[in-house]
Amino acid sequence: MTPARRPDWQTAILTLSSVVTATIIFWVLYVGRVVLIPIALAIFFTYVLAPVVSFLQKRHVPRAIAVIITVAGSVAFFVLGSYIVTRELGSLSQTIANNSEQIKVKIDSIKAKLSGQGDARINKLLEDLDKKLLTSEPSGDAIVVETRKSSWSVDPEKIVNPVAENLALAGFSFVLVIFMLLAKTDLADRVLRLIGDGQVTTTTRAMADASKRISKYLFRQLLINVTFGVFIATALYCIGLEYSLLWGAIITVMRYVPYIGTWIGVIPPTIFAFAISPDWYLPLATFGIIVGCELIVNNFVEPKIYGASLGVSEVAQLISAAIWSFLWGPVGLILSGPITTCLLVLGRHSPRFRFLEILLGDQPPLTPGLALYQRLASRDQDEALRTLRSAMRKDDPARVFDEAFVPAVIQVKTAQAEGIIDLDHDKQLVRISEEILDEIIEEQRKEPLTVSDGVQRIRLLACPSQDDYDRLSIEMLVAQLPSTRWDVRVTAVSTLTSEVLADAIDFDPQVIVIASLPPGGRAHARYLCKRLRARFPDDHILVGRWGSTGEDNALWEQAGANAVDTEILEGVRHLNLWEPVFQAEHNSDVVRVLDPEPVVAGI
Repeated sequence: MTPARRPDWQTAILTLSSVVTATIIFWVLYVGRVVLIPIALAIFFTYVLAPVVSFLQKRHVPRAIAVIITVAGSVAFFVLGSYIVTRELGSLSQTIANNSEQIKVKIDSIKAKLSGQGDARINKLLEDLDKKLLTSEPSGDAIVVETRKSSWSVDPEKIVNPVAENLALAGFSFVLVIFMLLAKTDLADRVLRLIGDGQVTTTTRAMADASKRISKYLFRQLLINVTFGVFIATALYCIGLEYSLLWGAIITVMRYVPYIGTWIGVIPPTIFAFAISPDWYLPLATFGIIVGCELIVNNFVEPKIYGASLGVSEVAQLISAAIWSFLWGPVGLILSGPITTCLLVLGRHSPRFRFLEILLGDQPPLTPGLALYQRLASRDQDEALRTLRSAMRKDDPARVFDEAFVPAVIQVKTAQAEGIIDLDHDKQLVRISEEILDEIIEEQRKEPLTVSDGVQRIRLLACPSQDDYDRLSIEMLVAQLPSTRWDVRVTAVSTLTSEVLADAIDFDPQVIVIASLPPGGRAHARYLCKRLRARFPDDHILVGRWGSTGEDNALWEQAGANAVDTEILEGVRHLNLWEPVFQAEHNSDVVRVLDPEPVVAGI
């Protein structure tokens, strides 16, 4: 039953309330970032460190001591890394200052290669830019008085305030991580109460599974990123690039940025190698090592270590990275991946947040049948054909017909019955569907159409019940039957029942298939089945109500059907099971006698 259409004023109010709610949420996230960033970092590190705490608890270490050991080790690792990076940054600035002349020579060399020889226009342009940007000559008789502030005149508040603020945020996150690890069960119970919707057992199992998967995913991601950074630092040290620990730390952090992080992280070490190297070996080797390792890890290592993907869409990851970097800056850019993953899992296991799974997940937002119907309704034949071809490469053709083509055709018939599709549009849809189906069947055909002489084939009479869509469903079924073993005759759609009977007598079938796609068509299909059963009492009759649900098999048995199938795949299996019986008829000398057509009461 089609649900009632929501009034326009309700739709407008819901849309407006959704926009206002989204705006308020973004405003709160932006304005409250000072408080929300430490909380987000604490949740992130809680998920990352939870597997370590669980590992220690399994070794009979009390939870409080396991939390203290884990957090203390993490803080020590963070402090050591911060000290190394700070020291490397200070030394790097001194190295750049000492190599300023060599950097200028490199820039002049590049400028010479770009501008060429002589009085080329680009050469003159570069010289003018050089004069404007690198020199400041006074014009005319103007006297320029330059005052230089002492290096000791910097306002201490400009240095102390940001440092103190960052330390306070780090301390707040540190305390939150400890309490979240200690009160993990209590927090899980509160989240369960918040999103459980009264289904305690199901939600508990789902949230436990989701929490475990997220913790495992983030912990493995940390291990991979740190190992990747250590390997890059070691490789760069071996080729002679200075400050390899700094470049390894940058690469480790940037790998948290989805898809483009490593490509951004490769820029600083490559530029530095180019600036200090007298030739092209060092920058090319640096770029090649980082990019090559990234391709290997991304395509071979991560799929094996992560296992099944959490199912986040690539587009959603990139959009999320842009949004969170706008709201929270660099921290938001790094946390965008974990935040998106957590939101996806929340939407997957909570009905009220189901829209998050639709927005962020990599699963198709439409079912195969609805997606194909959308392409047919928009008359996009190329995209519809591409959709079916993609599905055929992954699954059995009969199953693709059941899951995509049949539901799409049923949607078309439903829209036609409701008056949404007019007659001209319906004719176009029939033509497009025929062309798509013919092309798909031709591509899937793996055997010659010719049949050797003397081969006894099973005679199958296929009867579309009412319209062209029933005929298309017959073609889907016939496409799965080998033409070397089946002799198929399809009656015309506009044929009267008496003409179908006459055609059947002439063909003398062994099996009859009646196709009737919902909605409607049941009464005429039952009438046709009764007439054919009365005329051919010994034949096997298969009724195809493909795509329907809740069929009453007793009614079809009373009409004379041997089987009623709701899937094309089931129909193919039935025919394959009946095939030995038909072949036995060929091998016997039994003469088939057709009874005269009886008079059916009420017809």
